[in-house]
Amino acid sequence: MAAESARDVGAPFLAISLAETSMAHAKRRVISLFGAVVAVSALTAPAASAAPAGPPPPGGVTFELANLTGPTGCQISGYAWTADATAFTVTYSRYQGRAGGGSAPADRWKRCVIALRVHAPSGYTYGIERTDYRGFADLADGTTGTLKARSYFPDRADSPVRDVLSLNGPYSGNWTAADETLPEQVVYQPCGEIRSLFLHSELAVDLGTSDGSKASVMSLDSTDGSLKVTYRFAWKNCPR
Repeated sequence: MAAESARDVGAPFLAISLAETSMAHAKRRVISLFGAVVAVSALTAPAASAAPAGPPPPGGVTFELANLTGPTGCQISGYAWTADATAFTVTYSRYQGRAGGGSAPADRWKRCVIALRVHAPSGYTYGIERTDYRGFADLADGTTGTLKARSYFPDRADSPVRDVLSLNGPYSGNWTAADETLPEQVVYQPCGEIRSLFLHSELAVDLGTSDGSKASVMSLDSTDGSLKVTYRFAWKNCPR
């Protein structure tokens, strides 16, 4: 495993140093652990290069990260990246959907949007091949907690939100889900361009048949860094 660098988030826009990222909307495999029920979505992607992924750049990759919280939002507590520029991890200090137990109606659905810009050495480009989510849920009998997500460039802002994870109560404990793009469907950022990649996720709790007397939570926030989202990159060389 490559060494990681980490930072706490202070300013709303931060420069980092290391890996690139660009994502597409393709056929995806979604994997879940710890009893999660997950829907698999097949999306139509723009044509992706058939060239196989290669090794990442030997260095000189930089990130710029902005937390775009929107009306319901989240709060980022830190981020880390691997020295080989193949993974970028985000941790949250405040990001959860909550319903019941006196929770406000607006707490039932929370959205987080992060803008990521990546600068790589000339001759390299990248795409996201997998996203790993690790969260926590405490769901009363009859409730449902869900995670949805999408990633897009500005010219594809109308791309649909995907169902990643659905958990039915009663449930209390950590959960893990992985959203994986098939290798031949990874879409890379066009060579020679730098675009913002928007990383969008949503957490929600539906009371369902619960009487609402007990609070139910679907969460990605963490006090010790164990709950997080990790974006994994595929790299390739640009045509000469």
